[in-house]
Amino acid sequence: MEDKVFYRAPGARTGDVIPKYIDGKYQLFYLKGWKNPEDSKAVPGWYRMESSL
Repeated sequence: MEDKVFYRAPGARTGDVIPKYIDGKYQLFYLKGWKNPEDSKAVPGWYRMESSL
Protein backbone atom coordinates (compact mmCIF):
# COMPACT_ATOMS: atom_id res chain seq x y z
CA MET A 1 0.00 0.00 0.00
CA GLU A 2 1.38 3.40 -0.91
CA ASP A 3 1.78 6.23 1.61
CA LYS A 4 -0.66 9.12 1.41
CA VAL A 5 -0.48 12.52 3.03
CA PHE A 6 -3.57 14.63 3.71
CA TYR A 7 -3.49 18.19 5.00
CA ARG A 8 -6.31 20.11 6.59
CA ALA A 9 -5.65 23.75 7.46
CA PRO A 10 -6.72 24.45 11.06
CA GLY A 11 -9.72 26.79 11.12
CA ALA A 12 -9.75 27.14 7.33
CA ARG A 13 -10.23 25.42 4.03
CA THR A 14 -7.32 25.00 1.63
CA GLY A 15 -7.69 26.18 -1.96
CA ASP A 16 -5.90 27.25 -5.15
CA VAL A 17 -2.99 24.85 -4.57
CA ILE A 18 0.12 25.38 -6.72
CA PRO A 19 2.56 22.44 -6.46
CA LYS A 20 6.30 22.89 -7.09
CA TYR A 21 9.36 20.65 -6.75
CA ILE A 22 12.24 22.86 -5.63
CA ASP A 23 15.65 21.82 -4.27
CA GLY A 24 14.58 18.19 -3.73
CA LYS A 25 11.42 19.09 -1.80
CA TYR A 26 7.75 19.11 -2.75
CA GLN A 27 6.32 22.53 -1.98
CA LEU A 28 2.68 23.53 -2.01
CA PHE A 29 1.65 27.17 -2.20
CA TYR A 30 -2.00 27.72 -1.27
CA LEU A 31 -4.67 30.12 -0.08
CA LYS A 32 -6.75 29.61 3.05
CA GLY A 33 -10.50 30.18 3.07
CA TRP A 34 -10.98 31.13 6.71
CA LYS A 35 -14.10 29.78 8.42
CA ASN A 36 -14.11 32.85 10.69
CA PRO A 37 -12.30 35.73 8.89
CA GLU A 38 -12.73 38.02 11.92
CA ASP A 39 -10.54 35.72 14.06
CA SER A 40 -7.14 37.21 15.01
CA LYS A 41 -5.42 34.07 13.61
CA ALA A 42 -6.96 34.64 10.16
CA VAL A 43 -4.05 36.12 8.23
CA PRO A 44 -4.81 36.77 4.53
CA GLY A 45 -2.37 35.83 1.80
CA TRP A 46 -0.46 32.88 0.43
CA TYR A 47 0.90 30.04 2.54
CA ARG A 48 3.55 27.42 1.84
CA MET A 49 4.17 23.92 3.12
CA GLU A 50 6.91 21.50 2.09
CA SER A 51 7.65 17.81 2.32
CA SER A 52 10.45 15.50 1.29
CA LEU A 53 8.05 12.52 0.89
